Amino acid sequence: MLQDQQGYLWFATRTSGAYHYDGQSWTNFATQDGLASDLLTAIVEDREGHIWVGTADHGVSRYDGQDWTSFTDADGLAGNQVRSMVVDRDGHLWFGTSEEGVSRYDGERFTTFTTQQGLTSNAINEIFQDREEHLWFLTRDGVGSYEQTWTTYTTRDGLVHRKVVSILQDRDGHLWFGTAGSGVSRYDGQDWTSFTTEDGLAANGVWTILQDREGHIWFGTSRYDGNSFAKFTAEDGMGGNIAVSSLDDRDGNVWFGAGGRGSHGQNETGGVSRYDEHGWSTFTTRDGLGHRHVRGIL
Repeated sequence: MLQDQQGYLWFATRTSGAYHYDGQSWTNFATQDGLASDLLTAIVEDREGHIWVGTADHGVSRYDGQDWTSFTDADGLAGNQVRSMVVDRDGHLWFGTSEEGVSRYDGERFTTFTTQQGLTSNAINEIFQDREEHLWFLTRDGVGSYEQTWTTYTTRDGLVHRKVVSILQDRDGHLWFGTAGSGVSRYDGQDWTSFTTEDGLAANGVWTILQDREGHIWFGTSRYDGNSFAKFTAEDGMGGNIAVSSLDDRDGNVWFGAGGRGSHGQNETGGVSRYDEHGWSTFTTRDGLGHRHVRGIL
Protein backbone atom coordinates (compact mmCIF):
# COMPACT_ATOMS: atom_id res chain seq x y z
CA MET A 1 0.00 0.00 0.00
CA LEU A 2 1.10 3.58 -0.69
CA GLN A 3 -0.23 7.09 -0.14
CA ASP A 4 1.17 9.29 -2.92
CA GLN A 5 2.21 12.95 -2.83
CA GLN A 6 -1.34 14.03 -3.72
CA GLY A 7 -2.84 12.02 -0.87
CA TYR A 8 -4.32 9.31 -3.07
CA LEU A 9 -4.03 5.65 -2.16
CA TRP A 10 -2.44 2.91 -4.25
CA PHE A 11 -2.69 -0.84 -3.75
CA ALA A 12 -0.44 -3.42 -5.39
CA THR A 13 -2.25 -6.76 -5.47
CA ARG A 14 -1.03 -10.30 -5.90
CA THR A 15 -3.53 -11.21 -8.62
CA SER A 16 -5.15 -8.27 -10.39
CA GLY A 17 -2.65 -5.46 -10.85
CA ALA A 18 -2.67 -2.02 -9.22
CA TYR A 19 -5.58 -0.03 -7.82
CA HIS A 20 -5.83 3.72 -7.35
CA TYR A 21 -8.35 5.25 -4.91
CA ASP A 22 -9.08 9.00 -4.89
CA GLY A 23 -11.47 8.92 -1.94
CA GLN A 24 -14.53 8.33 -4.07
CA SER A 25 -13.79 5.95 -6.89
CA TRP A 26 -11.43 3.12 -7.79
CA THR A 27 -9.29 2.77 -10.90
CA ASN A 28 -7.69 -0.55 -11.79
CA PHE A 29 -4.51 -0.87 -13.86
CA ALA A 30 -3.73 -4.28 -15.32
CA THR A 31 -1.75 -5.78 -18.20
CA GLN A 32 -4.29 -4.53 -20.75
CA ASP A 33 -3.52 -0.99 -19.54
CA GLY A 34 0.23 -1.39 -20.01
CA LEU A 35 1.25 -2.95 -16.71
CA ALA A 36 3.99 -5.56 -17.17
CA SER A 37 2.17 -8.13 -15.04
CA ASP A 38 -0.87 -8.43 -12.78
CA LEU A 39 1.20 -10.25 -10.14
CA LEU A 40 2.53 -7.38 -8.05
CA THR A 41 4.89 -7.54 -5.09
CA ALA A 42 5.91 -3.97 -4.18
CA ILE A 43 5.03 -0.31 -4.77
CA VAL A 44 6.89 3.00 -4.32
CA GLU A 45 6.69 6.63 -5.50
CA ASP A 46 9.76 8.45 -6.82
CA ARG A 47 10.58 12.13 -6.33
CA GLU A 48 8.89 13.09 -9.59
CA GLY A 49 5.62 11.55 -8.40
CA HIS A 50 5.87 8.53 -10.66
CA ILE A 51 4.46 5.29 -9.30
CA TRP A 52 6.63 2.17 -9.58
CA VAL A 53 5.38 -1.37 -9.06
CA GLY A 54 7.46 -4.51 -8.80
CA THR A 55 6.16 -7.73 -10.27
CA ALA A 56 6.65 -11.40 -9.50
CA ASP A 57 7.59 -12.33 -13.05
CA HIS A 58 8.06 -9.36 -15.42
CA GLY A 59 10.34 -6.80 -13.77
CA VAL A 60 9.01 -3.35 -12.85
CA SER A 61 6.53 -0.86 -14.31
CA ARG A 62 6.49 2.94 -13.94
CA TYR A 63 3.37 5.12 -14.19
CA ASP A 64 3.81 8.82 -15.04
CA GLY A 65 0.13 9.72 -14.68
CA GLN A 66 -0.64 8.86 -18.28
CA ASP A 67 1.25 5.79 -19.41
CA TRP A 68 3.03 2.74 -18.06
CA THR A 69 6.65 1.96 -18.98
CA SER A 70 8.16 -1.41 -18.08
CA PHE A 71 11.73 -2.57 -17.44
CA THR A 72 13.00 -6.15 -17.34
CA ASP A 73 16.34 -7.94 -17.30
CA ALA A 74 16.59 -7.15 -20.99
CA ASP A 75 16.88 -3.46 -19.99
CA GLY A 76 19.52 -4.13 -17.35
CA LEU A 77 17.39 -5.02 -14.33
CA ALA A 78 19.06 -7.73 -12.24
CA GLY A 79 16.08 -10.08 -12.49
CA ASN A 80 12.38 -10.11 -13.25
CA GLN A 81 11.21 -11.29 -9.82
CA VAL A 82 11.25 -8.04 -7.83
CA ARG A 83 10.46 -8.30 -4.12
CA SER A 84 11.28 -4.83 -2.72
CA MET A 85 12.00 -1.26 -3.80
CA VAL A 86 13.22 1.97 -2.19
CA VAL A 87 14.21 5.50 -3.29
CA ASP A 88 17.55 6.67 -1.87
CA ARG A 89 18.77 10.14 -0.85
CA ASP A 90 19.84 10.94 -4.41
CA GLY A 91 16.51 9.92 -5.89
CA HIS A 92 17.89 6.68 -7.30
CA LEU A 93 15.65 3.64 -7.19
CA TRP A 94 16.80 0.31 -5.79
CA PHE A 95 15.19 -2.99 -6.73
CA GLY A 96 15.72 -6.16 -4.74
CA THR A 97 15.09 -9.41 -6.56
CA SER A 98 14.32 -12.87 -5.29
CA GLU A 99 17.43 -14.57 -6.70
CA GLU A 100 19.49 -12.19 -8.87
CA GLY A 101 20.72 -9.48 -6.50
CA VAL A 102 19.99 -5.74 -6.44
CA SER A 103 19.75 -3.09 -9.14
CA ARG A 104 20.07 0.68 -8.80
CA TYR A 105 18.40 2.91 -11.39
CA ASP A 106 19.64 6.49 -11.82
CA GLY A 107 17.01 7.52 -14.33
CA GLU A 108 19.01 6.39 -17.32
CA ARG A 109 20.57 3.02 -16.63
CA PHE A 110 20.69 0.13 -14.20
CA THR A 111 23.68 -0.89 -12.10
CA THR A 112 23.48 -4.37 -10.60
CA PHE A 113 25.10 -5.65 -7.42
CA THR A 114 25.43 -9.32 -6.52
CA THR A 115 27.57 -11.39 -4.18
CA GLN A 116 30.44 -10.75 -6.59
CA GLN A 117 30.36 -7.06 -5.66
CA GLY A 118 29.95 -7.73 -1.93
CA LEU A 119 26.24 -8.35 -1.41
CA THR A 120 25.54 -10.88 1.34
CA SER A 121 23.14 -12.92 -0.79
CA ASN A 122 21.40 -12.50 -4.13
CA ALA A 123 18.04 -13.37 -2.53
CA ILE A 124 16.66 -10.08 -1.16
CA ASN A 125 13.77 -10.05 1.32
CA GLU A 126 13.58 -6.31 1.95
CA ILE A 127 15.42 -3.01 1.43
CA PHE A 128 15.42 -0.43 4.24
CA GLN A 129 16.80 3.12 4.47
CA ASP A 130 17.70 4.31 7.96
CA ARG A 131 17.53 7.90 9.29
CA GLU A 132 21.13 8.48 8.22
CA GLU A 133 19.98 7.35 4.77
CA HIS A 134 22.18 4.28 4.76
CA LEU A 135 20.69 1.37 2.84
CA TRP A 136 20.20 -2.05 4.43
CA PHE A 137 19.45 -5.22 2.52
CA LEU A 138 17.76 -8.09 4.34
CA THR A 139 18.59 -11.37 2.67
CA ARG A 140 18.38 -15.11 3.11
CA ASP A 141 21.97 -15.16 4.29
CA GLY A 142 22.41 -12.18 6.58
CA VAL A 143 22.31 -8.41 6.16
CA GLY A 144 24.12 -6.10 3.80
CA SER A 145 24.75 -2.35 4.23
CA TYR A 146 25.71 -0.04 1.40
CA GLU A 147 27.34 3.40 1.40
CA GLN A 148 29.74 3.57 -1.54
CA THR A 149 31.05 0.17 -0.42
CA TRP A 150 29.41 -2.98 0.95
CA THR A 151 29.48 -4.19 4.54
CA THR A 152 28.00 -7.59 5.35
CA TYR A 153 26.78 -9.09 8.62
CA THR A 154 26.07 -12.77 9.14
CA THR A 155 25.80 -15.21 12.02
CA ARG A 156 29.61 -15.09 12.23
CA ASP A 157 29.34 -11.42 13.25
CA GLY A 158 26.66 -12.01 15.87
CA LEU A 159 23.42 -12.03 13.88
CA VAL A 160 21.16 -14.63 15.47
CA HIS A 161 19.97 -16.23 12.22
CA ARG A 162 20.86 -15.98 8.55
CA LYS A 163 17.32 -15.39 7.17
CA VAL A 164 16.33 -11.83 8.10
CA VAL A 165 12.74 -10.78 7.37
CA SER A 166 12.04 -7.56 9.33
CA ILE A 167 13.86 -4.43 10.50
CA LEU A 168 13.37 -1.38 12.74
CA GLN A 169 15.55 1.58 13.67
CA ASP A 170 14.63 2.64 17.22
CA ARG A 171 14.76 6.11 18.77
CA ASP A 172 18.34 5.58 19.87
CA GLY A 173 19.38 4.72 16.34
CA HIS A 174 19.86 1.04 17.08
CA LEU A 175 18.81 -1.39 14.40
CA TRP A 176 16.68 -4.45 15.19
CA PHE A 177 16.54 -7.41 12.83
CA GLY A 178 13.79 -10.01 13.03
CA THR A 179 14.52 -13.47 11.69
CA ALA A 180 12.38 -16.22 10.26
CA GLY A 181 12.90 -18.63 13.12
CA SER A 182 15.62 -17.78 15.64
CA GLY A 183 14.56 -14.56 17.33
CA VAL A 184 15.74 -10.97 16.96
CA SER A 185 19.11 -9.19 16.96
CA ARG A 186 19.96 -5.60 17.91
CA TYR A 187 22.92 -3.78 16.38
CA ASP A 188 24.16 -0.58 18.06
CA GLY A 189 26.78 0.19 15.45
CA GLN A 190 29.45 -1.89 17.14
CA ASP A 191 27.99 -4.87 18.96
CA TRP A 192 25.21 -7.40 18.41
CA THR A 193 22.74 -8.52 21.09
CA SER A 194 20.20 -11.24 20.41
CA PHE A 195 16.95 -12.31 22.05
CA THR A 196 14.98 -15.53 21.68
CA THR A 197 12.13 -17.30 23.43
CA GLU A 198 14.62 -18.21 26.15
CA ASP A 199 14.87 -14.49 26.97
CA GLY A 200 11.09 -14.01 26.99
CA LEU A 201 10.29 -13.46 23.32
CA ALA A 202 6.86 -14.92 22.50
CA ALA A 203 8.03 -16.58 19.28
CA ASN A 204 11.30 -16.87 17.38
CA GLY A 205 9.70 -15.99 14.06
CA VAL A 206 9.65 -12.17 14.04
CA TRP A 207 7.91 -10.89 10.90
CA THR A 208 7.13 -7.34 12.00
CA ILE A 209 8.73 -4.84 14.44
CA LEU A 210 7.56 -1.41 15.65
CA GLN A 211 8.27 1.10 18.42
CA ASP A 212 5.26 2.67 20.13
CA ARG A 213 4.78 6.14 21.58
CA GLU A 214 6.09 5.06 24.98
CA GLY A 215 9.25 3.71 23.40
CA HIS A 216 8.35 0.07 23.85
CA ILE A 217 9.40 -2.18 21.01
CA TRP A 218 6.95 -4.76 19.71
CA PHE A 219 8.12 -7.93 18.01
CA GLY A 220 4.84 -9.23 16.70
CA THR A 221 3.04 -10.39 19.85
CA SER A 222 5.91 -9.53 22.24
CA ARG A 223 6.53 -6.12 23.85
CA TYR A 224 9.97 -5.14 25.11
CA ASP A 225 10.42 -2.27 27.57
CA GLY A 226 14.21 -2.29 27.53
CA ASN A 227 14.47 -4.78 30.37
CA SER A 228 11.94 -7.55 29.93
CA PHE A 229 9.36 -8.97 27.55
CA ALA A 230 5.57 -9.13 27.88
CA LYS A 231 3.79 -11.75 25.78
CA PHE A 232 0.33 -11.44 24.29
CA THR A 233 -1.62 -14.31 22.73
CA ALA A 234 -5.12 -15.05 21.50
CA GLU A 235 -6.11 -15.65 25.11
CA ASP A 236 -5.33 -11.99 25.86
CA GLY A 237 -7.54 -10.79 23.01
CA MET A 238 -5.14 -10.95 20.08
CA GLY A 239 -6.68 -12.17 16.83
CA GLY A 240 -3.91 -14.71 16.44
CA ASN A 241 -0.52 -15.65 17.82
CA ILE A 242 1.36 -14.76 14.61
CA ALA A 243 1.55 -11.06 13.66
CA VAL A 244 2.72 -10.35 10.12
CA SER A 245 2.05 -6.59 9.99
CA SER A 246 1.88 -3.74 12.51
CA LEU A 247 1.32 0.01 12.84
CA ASP A 248 1.53 2.67 15.56
CA ASP A 249 -1.26 5.12 14.68
CA ARG A 250 -1.47 8.89 15.31
CA ASP A 251 -3.47 8.37 18.51
CA GLY A 252 -0.89 6.04 20.01
CA ASN A 253 -2.87 2.85 19.39
CA VAL A 254 -0.91 -0.17 18.19
CA TRP A 255 -2.42 -2.34 15.45
CA PHE A 256 -1.44 -5.85 14.40
CA GLY A 257 -2.43 -7.83 11.35
CA ALA A 258 -2.51 -11.50 12.19
CA GLY A 259 -2.04 -14.56 10.03
CA GLY A 260 -4.54 -17.22 11.10
CA ARG A 261 -3.57 -20.86 10.66
CA GLY A 262 -6.98 -22.48 10.83
CA SER A 263 -8.37 -24.43 7.93
CA HIS A 264 -11.68 -22.58 7.66
CA GLY A 265 -10.93 -18.99 6.72
CA GLN A 266 -14.05 -17.17 7.89
CA ASN A 267 -14.21 -18.52 11.43
CA GLU A 268 -10.64 -19.27 12.43
CA THR A 269 -8.03 -17.08 14.10
CA GLY A 270 -6.64 -14.01 12.36
CA GLY A 271 -7.92 -10.55 11.59
CA VAL A 272 -6.64 -7.26 12.94
CA SER A 273 -6.11 -6.40 16.60
CA ARG A 274 -5.82 -3.01 18.29
CA TYR A 275 -4.06 -2.40 21.60
CA ASP A 276 -4.94 0.80 23.48
CA GLU A 277 -5.34 2.03 27.05
CA HIS A 278 -8.38 -0.23 27.50
CA GLY A 279 -6.64 -3.39 26.29
CA TRP A 280 -7.19 -5.48 23.17
CA SER A 281 -9.91 -5.26 20.51
CA THR A 282 -9.97 -7.68 17.60
CA PHE A 283 -11.82 -7.36 14.29
CA THR A 284 -12.43 -10.31 11.98
CA THR A 285 -14.48 -11.19 8.91
CA ARG A 286 -17.52 -11.29 11.18
CA ASP A 287 -17.08 -7.54 11.73
CA GLY A 288 -16.72 -6.78 8.04
CA LEU A 289 -12.99 -7.31 7.50
CA GLY A 290 -12.32 -8.62 4.02
CA HIS A 291 -10.11 -11.55 5.04
CA ARG A 292 -8.55 -12.92 8.20
CA HIS A 293 -4.97 -12.68 6.88
CA VAL A 294 -3.82 -9.01 7.02
CA ARG A 295 -0.54 -8.39 5.17
CA GLY A 296 -0.26 -4.63 5.67
CA ILE A 297 -1.73 -1.69 7.59
CA LEU A 298 -1.77 1.97 6.52
